[in-house]
Amino acid sequence: MRDLTFLPEAVVSAARLTHIPGEIEWPLVLAPDAIRALAAEGRVILALDMRSYDGGSFTSPVHSYEAEPGTPRRGMVITARDHALAVLRQPNISSLGAWVVITWDGEG
Repeated sequence: MRDLTFLPEAVVSAARLTHIPGEIEWPLVLAPDAIRALAAEGRVILALDMRSYDGGSFTSPVHSYEAEPGTPRRGMVITARDHALAVLRQPNISSLGAWVVITWDGEG
């Protein structure tokens, strides 16, 4: 399991482990809080996947981030955070699912 002890308790308590080792998802309404908390701890948000459990398990990739070579760490954190948050503000994003799988790097 990924270490979440560096995150605020409200973010940790909203997290849900999936059947895939190391994969963690948050409810769509709380995912922005998780993204901001991860970024505040220096983590780069690498990808977001929307997940729906209506009639099965369906995953839709909606965001991925890869830094330009030479980008300072802080710049990567801020850019990835801002892009991820913008994706979650898109109209009708909830039509893809009620859960968001957030993938981040392990550095802080």
